[in-house]
Amino acid sequence: MEQAPLILDMETISILINNLINQDQHQLRLELERRKTMLRLNAEEHRLVEKFYELKPRQTE
Repeated sequence: MEQAPLILDMETISILINNLINQDQHQLRLELERRKTMLRLNAEEHRLVEKFYELKPRQTE
């Protein structure tokens, strides 16, 4: 069984490589945005807890 010759020019190879890289970078960007959001939320929670304790609540509150 004879195989057909595979002809890829440099432009096609470059496009394929760029597409693969962009797919991987997309996943990394999504993860980075998720982590930045979590960091912002954690910082806001910390700030709110500090503000609460600055009010010096009593044991019954």
